[in-house]
Amino acid sequence: MTETPASKASAAATTTLLLSIVALGAIIYLATEVAEPKPLLFMLAGLALAVTLVLHFIFVWLLAKREGKNARTYLAGAVLTYPLGSAIGLILYEWRVRVDQESSNSAA
Repeated sequence: MTETPASKASAAATTTLLLSIVALGAIIYLATEVAEPKPLLFMLAGLALAVTLVLHFIFVWLLAKREGKNARTYLAGAVLTYPLGSAIGLILYEWRVRVDQESSNSAA
């Protein structure tokens, strides 16, 4: 598989999606399971969530731009359906790339 700018943006969007889910899980864990949560840990988990969310949306925008799609529509979809919609969108993108690659390999 060749590395294209769009595939790099897809990998970065997937990574930041997973990291933001981990940060959200840390916040939920700190809020429900820890008897005396430390404010610093909450702040760090919240900061990690904010940074990864912003980066995820930037990478989704870059992915749409590099694929020649309407970036505003893709970004609105990612924001409104986060995190499930983003995950499904990235899975469908990777599936489409793989199918396109297989069809081009079989045609050649």
